[in-house]
Amino acid sequence: MENEIANEATKIATDRTKRLVDIVINEAFDYIEKNLQNVPGMIEEIKKCLENFQKSPEFEQKIECTCAERLAEEGLIIEGYVGLPDNLLISNLHQEGYMSGLHMGYLLSMMAMADNDSPKELIVAVRDELRNTLYGHHYDNREEFVKRYKEGNYNWIDRA
Repeated sequence: MENEIANEATKIATDRTKRLVDIVINEAFDYIEKNLQNVPGMIEEIKKCLENFQKSPEFEQKIECTCAERLAEEGLIIEGYVGLPDNLLISNLHQEGYMSGLHMGYLLSMMAMADNDSPKELIVAVRDELRNTLYGHHYDNREEFVKRYKEGNYNWIDRA
């Protein structure tokens, strides 16, 4: 479930970023063509200049910031993410989705145990184990849990 949330967040952010970049580039070139069409050769020279500028790290960072600002304005990301490079923004979105999924799994586990009349001591022990194990765990290390679950002492659970 957390992969689906993180993947969807990444897809939305990527799609919207692409649209914003297209808008910025098209608006810039439209403006130049509209206002400089009477100057022979100037349009091509300015286009080349802009293309070179677009390849610069400063331009890329500015576009990333502009896109992140727009996403924050729309409430899709928190203000603290504005200014982050794409890789860190995406990593944070993955982590948010992952932590949300872990929290929901924790809540559902606690509710299922209570609904099935598990002893209170067991519920508290499981609660404490989950809190200590999951919180603070990073999305990039999630396979650690999957591997532990599929191998060793836990592989009987899905077969039971």
